Amino acid sequence: MATKRSLDVTGMMKGFAKMDLSKRAFRVPLDQTKRASPLTWGQVKKFAGTAENLVISQGKPLTSTNLFVAMLAMLSAQSDDE
Repeated sequence: MATKRSLDVTGMMKGFAKMDLSKRAFRVPLDQTKRASPLTWGQVKKFAGTAENLVISQGKPLTSTNLFVAMLAMLSAQSDDE
């Protein structure tokens, strides 16, 4: 029989309360980012289509949530390659 894991919500809330977002690290955009041209509608459609194919290939239902997670995974994988 599987055991249920419970979240320590109180501990998480205490941790979030201790966070100081005013001391965020400042990231300077790379020259490549500064020179990047805006995305075209065709690039957006191709990206969405690739994400849709990824969801379908994984055998998951094609929902907006699954599509969004697939897009995030693709962006993450792309940024790991650079």
